[in-house]
Formats: sequence, C-alpha cells, structure tokens
Amino acid sequence: MHISSPIPPFLTGEPGPEPPDTGPAATGPSVTEPRVAEPRVAGPHVTGARVTGPHATGPGATGSPVSRVGSQAVGAVVEIAGDESGFSGTNMLDPDSRVFSHATVELDLESAARCVEVARRSVPYAGDEFKANHLLRVRQRPTLAWLLGADGPIYGKARVHLVDKTFFVAVRMVDVLIAEPTYSAGTSLDPDGRAMAFALHREGPRVFGTAGWDDVLMAFTTLMRAKYYSQVEPLTDELFQVLQTNDTAGFGDNGSSGSGTIVEGLLAGRDRIEPYMRQVLDERSTLPPLEPLMPALVETALTWGADGRRVSVIHDEQSSLTPHRLGQIELVLAQAWPGRGGPLLSLRQVDSRTDPRVQVADLLAGAARRIATNELCGEGDPELAELLSPYIDSSSIWADEGSWARLTDRQYGQGLSAASW
Repeated sequence: MHISSPIPPFLTGEPGPEPPDTGPAATGPSVTEPRVAEPRVAGPHVTGARVTGPHATGPGATGSPVSRVGSQAVGAVVEIAGDESGFSGTNMLDPDSRVFSHATVELDLESAARCVEVARRSVPYAGDEFKANHLLRVRQRPTLAWLLGADGPIYGKARVHLVDKTFFVAVRMVDVLIAEPTYSAGTSLDPDGRAMAFALHREGPRVFGTAGWDDVLMAFTTLMRAKYYSQVEPLTDELFQVLQTNDTAGFGDNGSSGSGTIVEGLLAGRDRIEPYMRQVLDERSTLPPLEPLMPALVETALTWGADGRRVSVIHDEQSSLTPHRLGQIELVLAQAWPGRGGPLLSLRQVDSRTDPRVQVADLLAGAARRIATNELCGEGDPELAELLSPYIDSSSIWADEGSWARLTDRQYGQGLSAASW
C-alpha cells in the first residue's frame, strides 16, 4: 500500500506550522494532517530525451569538468541527480552510522527548486543549509509525508540504494581474500561473491561468537585502513590470528567450489593481501576497499538504464569519483550491456548548493538513511517505512531479513539481491 499525503498547509495560504522543536528525530505516532483541495506541487517529468541546455553534461557545461564515460552512439538519455548520506570514511563499523544511502532523482531544475522551496518553508529556522534531519522532526512529519507520498513531487521519479555497512565489510572480506577485488564487487553483477558474503555475514556470529565476529570485522577493517606499507604485515598477522583462534567447525559450504568452507577460503587468502594493499597504497585509481559509493553508482546506472536509456548523472562533489575510477565502473557496466558500451554516459560533479536537483537527492538520501537505520536497530516507524518503500532499490546491499521486509513491504527473498543467493 502506498500512502497518499495532502499538501502541507503552508502551501495553501493557511497559517503555517509552528517553529520546529529541537527534539530528536520523529519516530513516534504520525501527525494528523489537514485535508486540502489544492493540487500538488510538481513539475513536468522529463524522460527519454537528450540532455541539452546550460545544464547539459556535455562540453561547455557549467560546474566541474564532465567525466564522459561511454563511447558508444547515444540514443535516449535520462539525466538524474544524486547524493549520498552516511559517509563515515573508512570507519565502516561506527555504531552511530550503520547505514549508507545513495539517492537519485529525475527532476527538472524548476520542479526541484520548487520542491526545495516548499520543504524549506516548512522549517523557517533551518539556517543556511537545509538537511533531512529538519524534516524528520515530529512537527515536520506532514512535509516529509508530502515529499515521499504517492501524490508527492518525487514519487516514481527517485530511487534509493541502501547499504548495511557491517554486511558491506563481509562483502569486501570475501572480495579481497577469496574472490577478486573488482568494481563489480558487492553489486548484483557479482552474485557468487555476494552469496558467500551473505553466508559469512549470517553465520559469522554463530561460528565465532558475537564478540569473536566483531573482532574479525574490526581486524579486517583496520587492515584495509592502513596508510603505510609498514602497517600491512603486522595488521595482517592480527587478522589471521583472530581467524585462526576461533573454532570454525560447521561453517557452511562456500557455494562456489563445492568443497571446503568460507573460513578456509579466507585463511587461504593471506598471500593475496600484500600485493593488493601495495596496489591500494600506490595507485589512487585502485578501487577503495571500504567505499560503498562505487557499488551504489553501478547499481544506480543499472536501475535507471534498465529501459535501454543511457544515464547522465549530476552528482554532489566526491573526491573518490575520479575519471579513472568512473572508467573502470563503465567497463564493469559494459558486462550488463554487451556491445552497447554500458548505461553510464557521463557524470558531472557540482556543489550541491548550486543545484536544487542534488539538494532534493540529499534530502531523500538523508531521510532514507535515518528511516532504514531505525528499522535495522528495531526502532522503526511503520508509517515512515511504508512511505520509503517504493523508492528502495531491490539490489541494495542488505542482509537483515526483518528490517528488509518492513522497509520494502516484501517478504525476504522478493526483490532483495540476496534473495537469489
């Protein structure tokens, strides 16, 4: 069921909402919203057209230089704007930041500007930079419901890719020690690797014990965060000491070779670490080992390009999105589009303060991260989860069955990328 939300009263000429409180984010009962007859605020939905004009992602466009990725002939193009929420650097096990989200929207500039204006008018004391946390307070619930609801301005025009960071560490552990670290790692293009990671994530606490599994995850992330060659060997020793001192009897089959266990595969991967870390420390072009934005961008291009259109992305500035890395991502995407060059046409980075489309993506990403985090922690809000459900990408890197069912209104195994594992 999708929730249809009326326009907030400040759009109708009625008295506006009271100034926002300074309390915690809304997780309690929903606020009763007045019904109004005004039409919803939404601009035209532009699809299937070449990107033209001053905001085109082509030569001469304003903003940062365009990273022109695809090389094949261009047909229909969809232009989307994206931003992320929950970036915590390489600290993937921060208990206060368990979820990463990446949101993309397909709006024209006028519609996006109107959307931001409406949201800001509901929070008159938001300051210079308007963020999702302003909308997550109880008094702003009507505005958040309008933004995400079936009658809202972004319904059917936006997607959210979610990443459970702890599960992502398990994905990367399999990539580095068992499989092959590539830009398809952690995406729906790598079902075998994700299958092993899912088993590792699910069974790790049972096999190692909760505390022992936490030690394994911490030892691996600490190794991946090494900044100097001199750190690699001692940190590798620490990781394998943790792996070897835990009882791994009974761990399930890794599903790839038909023999042995996943932990045996991890133990056999020690010799892979030194050359991999040397490459990471030597080459900025190498895939960052703990960067969830890369698989999120891959899935974004696959999702928006599923109907055959090329995807042009306007994105908030991110230092990790280098031209070489974007080129590597395109090579991975070409696997999904044989002979057509892959769905990602271009990516242009901008200051989010200068583009309202990116600001809308930022609002969606921030709201999605908070809602998903609350569900993952067992503190969810059913109404907000239902509002977010239509936007969630089925290829999200998520392995918790209960929270997934609540977030997507689907039983585990219906649309989740882990479902085929």
